[in-house]
Amino acid sequence: MAKLLSEQLPNEHLDVVLVSPYLCAQQTWNACEKELPQATTVMIDNCITPYGKSDQVSTYLRALVSVKKKTSILVISHLPLVGYLIEELVLGLQLTTFPTSSIVCINYDSDTKKSSLLWLKIPLKVQESS
Repeated sequence: MAKLLSEQLPNEHLDVVLVSPYLCAQQTWNACEKELPQATTVMIDNCITPYGKSDQVSTYLRALVSVKKKTSILVISHLPLVGYLIEELVLGLQLTTFPTSSIVCINYDSDTKKSSLLWLKIPLKVQESS
């Protein structure tokens, strides 16, 4: 999944990586980091744990784009927060499922303050078992 993400990054660049303080997210980042371009900033974020508040996280992410002019942000977190966060960012989208290790790409336009889902990638092993 990290290789796939690396191929999809605009300009092969990561401005910010936000990682949950939980061990599994830390391990995920350590594994992915080898496949991805070097991030400008990597931060451990205590707000992106499984039961973090999606409205607060989405406000923070929008501010990173609008105020700090960050163009590519990677969030490594957990369910159920990730599912709620995606729905918070892309209004009207309702995910029936978001399997572990899936990757979603969301475009946020800071001028219109609207987000759109660009793509969702689910690991092949999950697709095969469905």
